[in-house]
Amino acid sequence: MEVSENNNNIRTASFHILLNLFSLEQIVYAAYYDNDMKAGNPRKGRITVGLIGAFAVLTNDEVKNKAKTLYNVWSAHWQEMPTNQLSVDKIVEAIDSVRYEIKLALSSLA
Repeated sequence: MEVSENNNNIRTASFHILLNLFSLEQIVYAAYYDNDMKAGNPRKGRITVGLIGAFAVLTNDEVKNKAKTLYNVWSAHWQEMPTNQLSVDKIVEAIDSVRYEIKLALSSLA
């Protein structure tokens, strides 16, 4: 029963992480491609990155590590996100890395 509850917690947290990853990606693209600083507001991005990290605590070590990397990449690149393609690429790459690790975690559940 404990394993089942743990798996359910991981699934629920993973779902929320995935939603927030897509929201973060939308924020990044709005800032860079649309020059829309309302939809692409870095404060919204920072909150979203924080939520991803908070939910990652409920998953496994690999997801936690990728979420921490995403936080570090965001911290290093958010200021240049609206004007620098390389910053956008690095943030999106970190987003994709968390997304991939979530898929692995979910597929490994019993």
